[in-house]
Parts: sequence; C-alpha cells; structure tokens
Amino acid sequence: AVLDEELTAAGLDPAAIRAGMEGEEVTRRLAGTRALAQSLAVSGTPTFVFGDQMVRGYLPLDQMQTLVAALRESE
Repeated sequence: AVLDEELTAAGLDPAAIRAGMEGEEVTRRLAGTRALAQSLAVSGTPTFVFGDQMVRGYLPLDQMQTLVAALRESE
C-alpha cells in the first residue's frame, strides 16, 4: 500500500508497473542476468567488475575511483 501511494504521488500507475514487472520481457531479462551472474561466479551483491578484476562486497568510493583510474591508465 505504501509503495502504491508513493508511485501514485510520483505520477506513476502502480497497476501498470506491477503488470510490467510480471511481463515476459522482464522475466527474460532477469533470466539472462541470472545466467550471466552464474557464469561469472557472482554469488551476491554488491559485486563490481573492473576490467578483469572482480570485487565482491562493499567498496569505499575512494578505492573504487582508484581502481577505475588504474584501469583507464592501462588502456
């Protein structure tokens, strides 16, 4: 009920959003994402991929920026 109220307040149609969430396109995309995660051995969130490096769990912003900068320099 609270979510419906918030969606309505934002000018959105809660019934249409629920219908979209249960639609074939969303189901297909979620299945594809799940398969990709399994193929990469991603077992939880958050998981970040920087080039060929995978980082699992929380990563402070400064460490994330350092990884991105190093990746950009190596390109």
